[in-house]
Amino acid sequence: MNHTISDTDYVELSTFAEEQWHKVLNYLGRTFNLPREDCQDVFQDAFIVLYDQINEGRVHAQTYTKAELTQAAYNIQQGHNEGAKICLTYKTQVEASKAWTEEIRQNYLFAIQSLLEYYSMQKRYTDEEELLNHAIALYNTRDSITNNPQTRALHTMQTRVQFDKKNYDALIGYAKKALNMYNAVGDHGIDYCILCCNTSLAYVEQDDEQHATQYIDEAFNCQQKLSAQFNLSKYMGYYPIQNQRGYVYQTFGMYEKAIECFKDIVDNASPDTLASVYYLAANNLSTCYFIMNQLDKAIPLLETVKKATPTLAYTVSQNLSMDYALTGNDKKALERHHCHDALEGIRRNNVYVHDRILPSACQWPQHTSST
Repeated sequence: MNHTISDTDYVELSTFAEEQWHKVLNYLGRTFNLPREDCQDVFQDAFIVLYDQINEGRVHAQTYTKAELTQAAYNIQQGHNEGAKICLTYKTQVEASKAWTEEIRQNYLFAIQSLLEYYSMQKRYTDEEELLNHAIALYNTRDSITNNPQTRALHTMQTRVQFDKKNYDALIGYAKKALNMYNAVGDHGIDYCILCCNTSLAYVEQDDEQHATQYIDEAFNCQQKLSAQFNLSKYMGYYPIQNQRGYVYQTFGMYEKAIECFKDIVDNASPDTLASVYYLAANNLSTCYFIMNQLDKAIPLLETVKKATPTLAYTVSQNLSMDYALTGNDKKALERHHCHDALEGIRRNNVYVHDRILPSACQWPQHTSST
């Protein structure tokens, strides 16, 4: 059934476009080298085209549904319950209906992923497990081929739930099953890379150096092939995985290899484009220099990231205070220590800070269909 947009719907769609504008501004400017005003015109024109196509019956209703679910996902990330209600409503509607088109299959997966994010933020781990088990059962019932991109993505998501629960044995068990599914069909796309990253982190927690490095290297090698095959920007997976790779090497004391990973990001990535992973890599690189007693390299690097995101500000100030003290600069150490005290509130507000060593900025990337 095609959908005709009413005036009210068009206003909502325009509002949605405005709210999403800040998320695509950097992408448009970087990709096409357009000034801000031109980027805005391009984005608005794209939504006008979508509006016209829906009105003319050339775009299915599920396209509009995806826009609604995208807005719901954004609301969830901002901590709003309304987004979860929209996803739950759509989930219920799909399960009550016999309709099962490709668009519905994909939108249903997107809704499940958004709900998973919502439950994870609230530490509702039992709800996460039940949600995924039910979704997998639904796809297995309605699909003639049960090993497909959606079910593989859901099995990958199961590893996230177990990581949330710190149940690393269970995570590895789910990971092995999912890896077999990916390898059986030769699917080594984005989701496979995510799965390898998750598996590597589980082995890190179990202090298993061999498997931790094996899987993070596999993720990195696959990401390199994808970047070359599809001409992907390095900001689309390469840098986050490279940062996590450095973290794994760093954890097991392979500091030279870790430095190579972090320098790859610091030397080539722009802090204005992917600030979170840039600053994480810079902080991690300074940690390696600190451990190897190369304070002359650690301190200048940390000074460049003093204006990092609030999540990193605590750790950066802590590291600078320690590094200055070790070089005998007591005045500078005291200055950074006062900054450290002022930022103590960050920790009390449950902002995640991994002292001295910080893993990937994108530990749980959003799902992207690969095959």
